[in-house]
Amino acid sequence: LALENFKKAHTLEPKDESIYLYLGILQIQIGNQYFAGRRLLEQILSAGTSDLKRIHTGLGLSALYDNDIQKAEAHFSKALEMDANFTPA
Repeated sequence: LALENFKKAHTLEPKDESIYLYLGILQIQIGNQYFAGRRLLEQILSAGTSDLKRIHTGLGLSALYDNDIQKAEAHFSKALEMDANFTPA
């Protein structure tokens, strides 16, 4: 249900970066849509954003699902460099 609501929100507010962020993370975590979620997060990352630690954490989760441990560790490390107390990373 949350995933569908974020998809609707994205349609209503396509320029709201936070919707892209949470939609991408939800796609990875609960939607089993790792590629789509990763693509959204990479788009936000390339556009520049203030919430880099969440983006890197989401990309780290996506890498874990792909069994790419080195890439996952690199993304989690980047998130922790930004905020050593950020528990999701």
